[in-house]
Amino acid sequence: METTRTISCSKPDAVLPIRILSDILQVAIDFTTIEQDGQKLALELKVTKTNPFAPSLEQTTYFRGITSIVRELCQNTCLWNGSTSSIMDGQLGSWLETGMTELGTVAYMLSDEQVKDPLFAKQVLTYADNIESHFLSTSNTYLLDTPTPTAADIVTAILLSQAAKKTQTELCEQTHRFVETILRHTVVNLVDLVPKLSTTRKVEVSSKSAPKKTDDTKKAKKDDKSKKADNPKKADMVKSAPPEKAVNAEKVDSAGGTAANDDEEFASNPIILKLKELQIPYTVYKHTQSNTVDELLTNVPLPSSNETHTKNLLLKDKKHGLFLLTVKTDANTRDTKAIGKLLNLTGKINLRFADEATLDKTLKCPKGCVGPLAVLNDIENGATLVLDEALMKCDKIHSHPLRNDASVAVKPSDLINYVKKCGKEPIMVEFERAGDNEKPVAGAKTTAPPVKGGKKGKPQPKKKDPSAPKTKNMDKKTSKKGETLLA
Repeated sequence: METTRTISCSKPDAVLPIRILSDILQVAIDFTTIEQDGQKLALELKVTKTNPFAPSLEQTTYFRGITSIVRELCQNTCLWNGSTSSIMDGQLGSWLETGMTELGTVAYMLSDEQVKDPLFAKQVLTYADNIESHFLSTSNTYLLDTPTPTAADIVTAILLSQAAKKTQTELCEQTHRFVETILRHTVVNLVDLVPKLSTTRKVEVSSKSAPKKTDDTKKAKKDDKSKKADNPKKADMVKSAPPEKAVNAEKVDSAGGTAANDDEEFASNPIILKLKELQIPYTVYKHTQSNTVDELLTNVPLPSSNETHTKNLLLKDKKHGLFLLTVKTDANTRDTKAIGKLLNLTGKINLRFADEATLDKTLKCPKGCVGPLAVLNDIENGATLVLDEALMKCDKIHSHPLRNDASVAVKPSDLINYVKKCGKEPIMVEFERAGDNEKPVAGAKTTAPPVKGGKKGKPQPKKKDPSAPKTKNMDKKTSKKGETLLA
């Protein structure tokens, strides 16, 4: 098969990170300029595969957005390092996505006159200081705990250097070292882009992100973290009076969906923009990056048992299609056959976890960043949204806004309003709690109509005695790989 690759971009400067990656990997790519679609950066990779013995059987695939493009180019190389680790893969995607979101507009979209606005300099400075804090708290050489740079390091270093140069932002010591190491390397060779080093500004590491080395240190820092969660400093919050429900938040703004003074870090986030457009009240806050549900529950404790994070699973079935399940974190979702019965699916049921390509195509977000608010990106309405009825009894529902280092809190009624305005009619299902049984009850209450030719009055399978011992095969079946990776 002969493969040709073409990158189309609305801003020629924005392809620099991709050019560098293609040079490192020695991958031939054609670059073209396309018209800009509004104020959004257009970036697309077209991959065409042709069989020389059957030219008519040409296969063309499109990849849009920095994460999808870089993953396609690098995922089977040493620059990705995520093929053997799903957590590493999610971290790589998160760094790429947040880097382009926070720095891409400044680096590529703004004119020299527009970039004089001090808000943009502050945005770049905040992102650079977050990286500085990350290095100080982890003692990593690179963004991820890897011995050599990944694609995320290269792209982030180039984005940050371009944005810092444009806003005349000076970098702190560790971040400057990181950027300079990448840009001075012979395979990158962008020495002229290295920003200036700040000799006066220092970034302090918060206790919640500091390395934990001993049992005594762990206990002390846990206590300190708990105190900070209960009594957040004003300096850690955006604007004035932080929302009372925001916990572990570094920067928070409860704008009620209509205010124009949102934290600039989220100003271009599609979900935040949609919430504003719909005038839906919300609270958005940053927290420690959390790739799984377990990490989220540990890193971001909520102040009330009447508020909840969500567990999100994208399931697919060859016959019945895609289903995005959004449930409380204690919902039992291990038995996919039982879930199929809850949804009134008929015939052969073979629900499986959707792969990353399907996730990216449907919801356009990396693994570990999925949430019900992501239905905004399901333009083709390819997935059926399934909501846990228990969510409707909560005061607030917290979920990721396409990134797993932040969460958005909304009321259940506002979540329903949001998803309906995005074209989704959610199916409400009553899941059993994980502590009540080992799998969802097949005959539990659901408002889901029979899907694709389902038959009414179909007898329910005989319930098994919950006290009966489980077989080895049942235990093996319940340990689904990656179940909580779509937190």
